[in-house]
Amino acid sequence: CFVSRPARFSSSSYGMDRGAAGLKLVCFGGTTRDQGPPYPTRLGLRVGKYVEQALSDRGHSVRFVDPLDEDVPAQLRKPQFAYKKGQAPAALDEVAEAVREADAY
Repeated sequence: CFVSRPARFSSSSYGMDRGAAGLKLVCFGGTTRDQGPPYPTRLGLRVGKYVEQALSDRGHSVRFVDPLDEDVPAQLRKPQFAYKKGQAPAALDEVAEAVREADAY
């Protein structure tokens, strides 16, 4: 996860103090490989799930986006914003909306 935080805001503005409302976060898993070293092949999935749990335990709302769980063709090479309005696959539009609504990703 990459937390994007403008310099003009303090950490307390982002729910990082105890008792403050948590952040709305999106965390992306980065690998779709299912063969070859390292073993297990989807080690990034375990790391992502750990990060998701650690952030949730701190009171943040986290959506973990696993590329294999999204209904997007594996050969997709075009980002959501490159499609004409209304022409992108629905799964890409859904992820794009989650990112727009998030405090950080």
